[in-house]
Amino acid sequence: MDIKKIKTFDLVYISALLVIVIAGVFMPRTGKLAMVDVAIDGIILWGIFVYLVLKIKKLKGSIRKNIYLYVVSLVLFLFSLWNTKNLVFDLVSGPKQIQLHDIGIENRQSYRGLIGLHYYLRGTDENGDRHIIEISGSDYNFMKGNTVDTMVLTYYENTDRLYELGEQYM
Repeated sequence: MDIKKIKTFDLVYISALLVIVIAGVFMPRTGKLAMVDVAIDGIILWGIFVYLVLKIKKLKGSIRKNIYLYVVSLVLFLFSLWNTKNLVFDLVSGPKQIQLHDIGIENRQSYRGLIGLHYYLRGTDENGDRHIIEISGSDYNFMKGNTVDTMVLTYYENTDRLYELGEQYM
């Protein structure tokens, strides 16, 4: 692709998506800004979908000739919809308070590998349902030194992100 043929709109759009990606790397995964991190992931997916649709509209030729692009855009649309549904559910319902028993914490290597570890709190609620809730590294380190058997916390139910630790840690 010749750099001289890239239009200003394309440069601005791709640059904006890159800025959003960079912001997502530095956004906290838990706490009061947890939904912003999830929203950034959704914005990136929907941004790629919109860009693809805008590019498809400019193509010349029949639908039959460009069918693979339409299939890719449909798959990307469904993927984006599926990955942002939990964000919408959590924004509508808000954070939920829950009491967990048999508390455990763990860390796992990120699927991206380069960005770092993810930290999780495991526990069982009063109905016997197991929960795995993403927590921050500082929460993990704090809980490692201050173990409890039961805790009350506030979290986003659909994205399993910690909003706030309970009073026992305040």
